[in-house]
Formats: sequence, structure tokens, C-alpha cells
Amino acid sequence: MYELLILLIGLAGLMLGADLIIKAALKIAEHYKISHAFIGLTLLTLGTNLPELVISVTGSIQRSMGTETSGLIIGDSIGSCFGQIGITMGIVGMFGVLTLTKRELSRDGVMMLVSVALLFLTGMDGTLSRTDGLIFIGAYAVYFFLLYREEEVHQKFRSAPPLHLLQTILTIAAGFAVLIVSSYAVLNNALYLADMWGISQSFIGIVLIGLGTSLPELALSWSSIRKRAINLSVFNLIGSNIFDILFTLGVGSLISAFTVSEDLIRFDIPALFLVSLLVVLFFRRHMQLKKNEAFVLILLYVIYIGVKIYNI
Repeated sequence: MYELLILLIGLAGLMLGADLIIKAALKIAEHYKISHAFIGLTLLTLGTNLPELVISVTGSIQRSMGTETSGLIIGDSIGSCFGQIGITMGIVGMFGVLTLTKRELSRDGVMMLVSVALLFLTGMDGTLSRTDGLIFIGAYAVYFFLLYREEEVHQKFRSAPPLHLLQTILTIAAGFAVLIVSSYAVLNNALYLADMWGISQSFIGIVLIGLGTSLPELALSWSSIRKRAINLSVFNLIGSNIFDILFTLGVGSLISAFTVSEDLIRFDIPALFLVSLLVVLFFRRHMQLKKNEAFVLILLYVIYIGVKIYNI
């Protein structure tokens, strides 16, 4: 099981690389006094989802060279989304109180639903084309611009004192180097295992890689509980689901269009939409996630993975 060991080491490398970049991004954000909402939805979302993004880009390049990787890439994004709003949000909700305002719920919660719906609609023809990728990236760009304008980031950068960036830039560069090497280890060994075990790439992507690449969000969420900055967690989790679909798959499909299997359209994407809708409805009731609702999210994730394993 040498290949499985290398895959697990690769996943650990993805976490390490993302952690280096997250710490550097937080240093910049704290210096310029940027809000937790903007940090969680943008900077931390980018940092914790770099594993998925790098895997998507790497897999797209490999696909353009003749190696089929569509199932792994799309499965990773879907599995990561499930991990983030299922097991991670559930665990955090059991130990802390996650809250959202009505404005945040109508802006970010609705955008999360729109991103999943867009994935379903564009994938119904069996492909995510380059045109679909442009639509995804365009939608994310509009969302990011609205967040940027609301936060008045440009004004905060102008009014803050200068920040010496050399150490930060070196840390980010080291993080990216670890991510790139690790992504190749994960992809190549995941492809080998899927072929050796005779199971679909999407199963490996959803169950194994998807859970693995959602671990940075879990680590960040646990850290936010300890530091009493728990709202960083909810913004990061919702922002990660938006980013994973619109930006990660958008960039990947721009490089090389993906094939979307019927199983993903019939079961996985609708299931993700229903769980996402349930999260929005839970928050809409009390503007926070109750412990019993958090337990339901964990249970739904376990059931989902159980169904995937049962139907191998």
C-alpha cells in the first residue's frame, strides 16, 4: 500500500502548505484591520482552499495532456464542500455558537446555494466547458467585488502604516512550493488507487481527497474556537464552499473542460444542494446554529459517506 501512504503524505503536505499561507495572510489582514467577515470569506477561504485549487489546476493540466482526471477534480470539490458544511460546521457547532446576521445570510448563504445550483445546471449536459468556467469565474468576481467594496479595503490599505513584506512573501512562496509538490503526489497516487481498486475517480475524490483537503478548514475552525474568534469559522466555511465551486472548478475547466458523470448529477450535486439549503434554513430560524442542528449536519455527512461506500 505504498501508493496510499504517499497519498496520505501528500495530503499532509497540502495542509502544511496551506497553513504557511494562511498565517501570512492573517498577518497582513490584522495589520490593515480588515474585518473577520472579509478575512473569512476571502483571505482564509483562499488559503484553506489552495489544496483544492492546486489539485484542480494540476489535474486540468494532466487532462489536457491525455490523462483523465475529471472525476477526481469534481469529486474533490464536492467532497470538500460536504466536509466543510457537514462534518466541520457540525463539529464546530457542537462546541461553539456560530452566528450570522440577516444581511450576511442573504448575501453569503444565498451565494452558496447559487454556486451549487450553477454547478448542477452547467453539468447537466455532461461537461464543464471553458464557457462554463468563464461563467463561474465571472460570478465569483462579482461576488468578490461586492465584498471588497463593502469592506472599503482600498481605503484601509491607504491609511495603514507600511508593512515589511519580505518574510511574508517568503513564507507564501514556501507554502506554494509545498502545495505544488504535494498536489502531484496526491493526484498521481489517487489515480493509481482508483485503477487498482477498480472504483470510480469521483468516489476517491469525494471520500478520500475531499475529506483530506477539507482538513485545513477543520484545523482553522478548531483554532478559532480556542482563540474566541469563532465567527471566522462560519465565514470561512461558507466562503470555502462558494470558492471551491466557482473559482476552483472555474479555473480548472478553463484549462481543460471536465466530464461530469451521471452519478454526480443524479445524486451528489443534488445532495450537496439539499444540505446547503438545510444550513441556510437552520441559520434563518435563529440567526445561529443550535447544537442539535449541528448534530444533524454531522449525521447527514456520515449517512452520505455511508451511501457512497455502500454503492461502490
